[in-house]
Amino acid sequence: MKILNPRLAFLTVILTLGSVCRAQGVPAPVIGKGSVIVYDVKENKVSYQYTVTVTKFSEADGIELKWTTNEKPAKSGTTAMAFTNLDNATKLKIKPVPGNEKLGEDQLRVLFSNDVVTTLVGKKFATIEIDGKEDMFLYLSAKAETETFNYNGEKVSVDFSYGDAGATQIGFVTIGDYQVVHTFRSKEFTFTLKSVTTK
Repeated sequence: MKILNPRLAFLTVILTLGSVCRAQGVPAPVIGKGSVIVYDVKENKVSYQYTVTVTKFSEADGIELKWTTNEKPAKSGTTAMAFTNLDNATKLKIKPVPGNEKLGEDQLRVLFSNDVVTTLVGKKFATIEIDGKEDMFLYLSAKAETETFNYNGEKVSVDFSYGDAGATQIGFVTIGDYQVVHTFRSKEFTFTLKSVTTK
């Protein structure tokens, strides 16, 4: 029995899921300038929505995310990062930080690098730093390998990868060519993708 290269298998799944979405009459989801990503968040006992608008998304301009929460009082901010961080960043920012934030090399927010997720799936583990704490995440193939969320008003199902580090879990969905944080769970903080809208 021939075993596929993990990267090739990963690409095959992405292409297949794109075909499934198109076959159902729903365009395959994409992320780009103008996309609006909404998360349901629970921080300790407070629940709120975290809405992220992608205002820049290109190699020339980099990535810029403007975000706000609907909690009382509301928080807001802007996150800027280099487009090249999508290549293989291992440091992820999850908890919203109000104000202007410029991420350094190897740091991402909301989006994540394909290389790390491919490593997680292919090698069954990956080291990821989340909000300054580094953990070894194990890939749990027993979990669902697709996730459903609302895309432009329609339910879509896309490739899902999930890592478990004991007290912390993280899940990613593939949207177009990129990985987007789908879920994050820790003792005091949960973060779940609700919807993506594109213009």
